[in-house]
Amino acid sequence: MGTFGSEQFDKFGIVVTSAQSQNTHSVNHKRCLVNFGAFMTRFLVVMLIRGAIAKPAPCGDNCGSANEISATSRAFAAIKADGTVATWGSSLYGVDSSSVQEQLSVVNKIYATDFAFAAVKTDGTVVTWGNSLYGGDSSSVQEQLSAVDRIYATDYAFAAVKTDGTVVTSGSSLDGADSSSVQGQLSVVKKIYATRRAFAAVKADGTVVTWANSSYGGDCCSVVQEQLSSNTKATKKKQTKRVLR
Repeated sequence: MGTFGSEQFDKFGIVVTSAQSQNTHSVNHKRCLVNFGAFMTRFLVVMLIRGAIAKPAPCGDNCGSANEISATSRAFAAIKADGTVATWGSSLYGVDSSSVQEQLSVVNKIYATDFAFAAVKTDGTVVTWGNSLYGGDSSSVQEQLSAVDRIYATDYAFAAVKTDGTVVTSGSSLDGADSSSVQGQLSVVKKIYATRRAFAAVKADGTVVTWANSSYGGDCCSVVQEQLSSNTKATKKKQTKRVLR
């Protein structure tokens, strides 16, 4: 729409009356409001899903003192002096432990992915809670989670090392929970390291076993594996020479 003198013209050069002009402005204004409202609705829904405005759980006096605290992306879990656990933060990231609260006693250590917690009790059993897709549900391997010494985590999966050196994994299968391709090699494991989506286990003899997302280090190719093996052999030779001296 344009103007010439006191008259207004539409895009086709036709004179537009004052009433028509006001009506056009009114319609456009309403359309803007509707579009903005739709945008804000979508934005709020996305933020809610992501947990950015998820209703926080109040801490209150339950976490007044703690021996140790662990954290997911947006929630905390504290081990209290009596071995029980207090949680607070975003409800979408592991704060809701109500389903396992009765099991959370004599807890020795808590580990976390981005969305879930895993508590190791003094008897070596494990209790998990949080997002079931990312480590919060260990029911499929619960019978194996005994005599657990320590747990390691990617962003979305857990790897538990047992006292006999074997490994039990749970969580997202694409990000570390599926160790079936290397399970036969996961014995006498000394320590595990993790990227965001892959694990690397170091065995007692120094060899390395990797699994999970190859883009994040889950595929230790044969060339690198040979280098690791040769380094291990060289280290053993040096140690033997030192002993002989």
